[in-house]
Amino acid sequence: MIAAPVAASPPAPEGPGLIASMADLCGHVCKWPIGDPKAAGFSFCGRPTDGADPYCAGHGAAAFRPGKRALLAKDPVIRRVLAGLAA
Repeated sequence: MIAAPVAASPPAPEGPGLIASMADLCGHVCKWPIGDPKAAGFSFCGRPTDGADPYCAGHGAAAFRPGKRALLAKDPVIRRVLAGLAA
C-alpha cells in the first residue's frame, strides 16, 4: 500500500516582526508575538494572512497541530459515545 504524500507545512518566518505596536495590528496581518512582551524589542510578525486565520501560513502551521484530541476522535469507543450524545 502506498501512502499519500503529506504536504509540508511552510516554515515560520524568522527574524524580527514587522509590527512593533498592538495598535498597528489590523485584520489581515499575522498576530504571532515575537520575543518577550516586557522587552524593548518585542514585536508581532505582521506578514499577510488570508484573513480567515490570525497567523500567516508559517505561524499557523506552528500554532495549530493535531494533538490528542485528533487521536481520541479516531478511537471507535469514543466515536460511539460521541455519536450517542449527538443523537
